[in-house]
Amino acid sequence: MFQNRLTSRAAFVADLKAVVDGSETYFFADTSFLIAVGSLHPAARKEVCDWLKGLGKRFRVPAWVAHELFGKISKDTPPLVPMVRSADAFVSALALLQSESRRFLDDGRAAGFNQPGAQGPQDRVGFLAALDREIVTIRQRAQHLKKAASQSLEETTEVLVELLNGRVLDSDIYADLRDVQAIHAVRLEGGLPPGIADRKKDDNRYGDLIIWLEVVRGCKDVPANAIVLLSNDVKPDWAFTPPNVRNDAGKAASNLLTDGFKVIFPQPLLVHELQQSRAGATLSLVTLPTLAVLLHRELGGGFPNLFSAYTAAAQADAPAEGTEGPPEEVPEGQELPREPERQAPIAVAEIVRLLGSLDPTEAAAGVAAVRSRLEAEAPLDEPRTLGRLLVEAVAVGLEPASILVRDIIGRNLGRGEAVDLVSGMYGGTYFDTNGEPRDMPLAGAIDDLFAVQTVEAFRPALLGLQARLAGRERSFLLLPDWNEPRVRLELATEASASRGRRLVAILNGEASLTQDVLPGDARSLRALIGSDAATVDEVRNALAAYFRVPARQIETNLIRSERVEFDEIIGLTRWGPNTDFRLR
Repeated sequence: MFQNRLTSRAAFVADLKAVVDGSETYFFADTSFLIAVGSLHPAARKEVCDWLKGLGKRFRVPAWVAHELFGKISKDTPPLVPMVRSADAFVSALALLQSESRRFLDDGRAAGFNQPGAQGPQDRVGFLAALDREIVTIRQRAQHLKKAASQSLEETTEVLVELLNGRVLDSDIYADLRDVQAIHAVRLEGGLPPGIADRKKDDNRYGDLIIWLEVVRGCKDVPANAIVLLSNDVKPDWAFTPPNVRNDAGKAASNLLTDGFKVIFPQPLLVHELQQSRAGATLSLVTLPTLAVLLHRELGGGFPNLFSAYTAAAQADAPAEGTEGPPEEVPEGQELPREPERQAPIAVAEIVRLLGSLDPTEAAAGVAAVRSRLEAEAPLDEPRTLGRLLVEAVAVGLEPASILVRDIIGRNLGRGEAVDLVSGMYGGTYFDTNGEPRDMPLAGAIDDLFAVQTVEAFRPALLGLQARLAGRERSFLLLPDWNEPRVRLELATEASASRGRRLVAILNGEASLTQDVLPGDARSLRALIGSDAATVDEVRNALAAYFRVPARQIETNLIRSERVEFDEIIGLTRWGPNTDFRLR
C-alpha cells in the first residue's frame, strides 16, 4: 500500500501495463479526464471512446462527475474547448514578443542569429522584419485553431453525452449530501484525502469527496482485482509523486516525464479505504497522455491517432529501427555539442541586483536565477531578502515571479529555505526596505500568503510576522492568522429611486469602512468597481482588493447575487498602519 520514496520506473510501468490490460480491472473516469477526451480531434477521440465503450460494464462514470460535466455542457462551456483559451494566450504572447524584441534588439544582438541561407549576419531591421513575417503566419494558424475550436463545441458535447449515457454509476449521492459537510470536516482535520486541496473553494469544495465515496461503494459489488481512476487531475490530495526514481541502470534519477511516463501513485490512505470495500484490490491513477502511450506503444493496441495527439510529430512517426539512413552531414564549424556547457550559477549578489531592477527583462532574469538554484537544490544565501524582492516583483506585475512564489509556498520548490523565503515574502508585503510598515501592504501575493496561514511548516514565518505587527493589528481588516478568521461586514442599504437598493454604508462592527469622497475620487466605489451598481459579490471583491485581504475571508449580511447601487460620493476610507484609523 505504501510506496518508497525511491521506486523502480521500469517496475512501475510493468505494473501499470498489467493493470490496464487486465480483464478484471474496472475503470472510473473523472471530469478532467472526460473533458480531455472531448477536446481531442475526432480520429483520436474515436479511438479512445471505442476503447472505453469496449470495456463494457468495466467502465463507469460517477454520478457527481456526470453532474459536473453537465454543468460544463449546459452553461460553463469554455473548459470544453481549451484550444480557444490557448490560442488567445499564444496570440497575446506573440504580441508581447514583438514589442519586447523592438526594445531589446540592436544590430549587435541581432547578429548573433545566423539564419540558414542568409548572405551574412542579420541586422536589427532584418531580424525584426523576418520575425514579423513569421508571426503573421503563426498568428493566422492560431486564429484558425481558435475558430475551429469554437465551431467544435456542439460536436464535443454530443460525444460526451453519448459516452455518459448508460455508464453513470447507480449511486445514491443524495443520501451523502446530508452529511458530506461533516464527513469532509472530519477527514480534513485528519488530513484524509481527497478534497484537502479544495477546502477553501467557494463552489463544489466537496465534489472530489463525493466522487471518491461513489467509487468506493461502486467497487463493493463488482468482481474487480484492480481499480483505475482515469484522471488528468493529479493534485497532492489524490496522488503521491516520489521526487526520485530508479532508472534502468538502477541509479537514482529525478522523477521526470520520460518516454511518456512519470511515476505517480495514489495516496496510500485512498488505497486503504478502497480495500475496505474491495479486499485485495489495487488502485492506480492514469492520465489520458499516459493511457495513450500504454495503449499504443506498450500494449500494441493500435491507437496511432491517440498516441500522436500526445507525442511530438517527429516522434509519433519515427522510422523503424535500422531504417534511419545515413547520418546527415553537418558543415564544418556548425557541429552541435552533445552536452551544452553548463553555465556557472549567478551569484546571489547579482540575483539581488537583478530582482531589484526596474527593467522587467533584468527582473525576469533574476526570477529565473532563483528558480534555477531552487530546482538544483543549491545553497541559497539571503533567502529573506530574495523573498522580499520576489513579492515586490509580483506587485509590479512580473508573472514569472508570481508563478515562482506559488511554487515555493506550495512546497514544490525550496524545501530547505522555504520558511525563510516565506518570511521574506511576509516582510516584503507589509514592510518597506527600511523595516517600516508600508502605508498599505503590497497587493500582488496577498492571496498566496494568506493561503499558507494554516500550513504547519510555515508557522514560524507567520509568528514572525505577527510579532512585527504586534500593536498594529486593528489597522488592518485582516492579517494572516493560524485560525483563518473571517470578517463579517454589514452592507447598509436603503430604497433607491429606481426601486432597487442603494448602498449607504459598509460597517465592520462599529467601524465604518466608507466615507464621503469627491466625485471621481479613486477611492469611490464607482471608480473601484467601474459602474454605479454591482452584485454584492462584486462589492466584496472590490473590498478585498482595496483592504488587501482574500475575498474568501469576507462575509456580508446580504446574498452574494443581490445587486446594490451606489452614488458618486460614497467611497472607502483611507487606511493603513501609518494612519490613526482603525478598521476593527
